[in-house]
Amino acid sequence: MGAENCYTLLNTINTDYFKGIIKEVHENNSNYIFNPKSIKILYVGAIEKRKNIKQLIDMVARLNHIEDKIFFLEIIGDGDQYDTLIDYVKRNEYKNINFYGAISDLESLKPFYFSSDVLILPGDGGLAIVQSLLFGLPVLCILADGTEQDYLNDIQTIFNNLDEIEKYLYVLNKIDRIDIKEIIGRLSSDRWINNFLHITSENLS
Repeated sequence: MGAENCYTLLNTINTDYFKGIIKEVHENNSNYIFNPKSIKILYVGAIEKRKNIKQLIDMVARLNHIEDKIFFLEIIGDGDQYDTLIDYVKRNEYKNINFYGAISDLESLKPFYFSSDVLILPGDGGLAIVQSLLFGLPVLCILADGTEQDYLNDIQTIFNNLDEIEKYLYVLNKIDRIDIKEIIGRLSSDRWINNFLHITSENLS
């Protein structure tokens, strides 16, 4: 193949970890109960301007003015806007918005995914979608760099902008996790490897 065609990829996901917790993921989803009056939103990723975290924070603050509904936002990650956004939340006295810093250990991340209702990506981030789905957590995202369509092309959770997500959450009274099991199987490393081997063998024959 030639060394010039080989690359080191740091921005990847270890799907072997998820093989070990697959039963736990399915059990968590089987026991999941959605409370439409208390909606728990998760964000995991870089805290940078291109990720639109400030816009997500403002959206949650507006949603918390809905009568008889409370929205919680848990933010996990680090970046050049981390301290700025913490100060922004404090200055505006926004409630129910918490920062946890960077957490890279998947076992430490698991309780956040298991206890949330939905992960929201207000900017780009294809691998964040994969990781969330492998933990069994549905994703709402905006149309960004196009990679989100590789993972969410069969369910209607890709929006044009945050305004559309806000309108969706405003009337949200049900979250269906039936599709998650099929999606997890589609994202598994074995599935990708088998598909690659199948395509390669066809091209070589």
